[in-house]
Amino acid sequence: MTDPKRIEAAAVKLTVDLTRQRLVVVSSGTNKEFKISSGLPPEHATPGSGSCYAPDFIEEMHYSSLYNKAPMPNSIFFNGNIAMHGTNAEAMLGRPASHGCIRLSKADAKTVYALVRANGKSKAVICVQGVTPAPKP
Repeated sequence: MTDPKRIEAAAVKLTVDLTRQRLVVVSSGTNKEFKISSGLPPEHATPGSGSCYAPDFIEEMHYSSLYNKAPMPNSIFFNGNIAMHGTNAEAMLGRPASHGCIRLSKADAKTVYALVRANGKSKAVICVQGVTPAPKP
């Protein structure tokens, strides 16, 4: 969990809204909102709701060590093995579908990654809020 002073001073604030399946990006007085896919409950629900994190590391092209070397473009890791990254499954955005990561369209992931990289990961914070909706039958 991140220090409240760091949250307040962050140049880039990324808020993962699990309930709405959206990422809200606040930087330089502007707000942008992107569709996401969070973890698919119950076994893959994205952890950490109600907490804020500093990015652990960022990587332009990461390959999953847990899921058959799945490509994870423009990865921003936080809270251990959890990352936000681009996906090939863009049709699934807007509803839970991942193994716990926060999926974005490739274009949106590139935008968010570039913003964090330009400002420095030490000036970014990722907050997770809400509750992942149950899967639709």
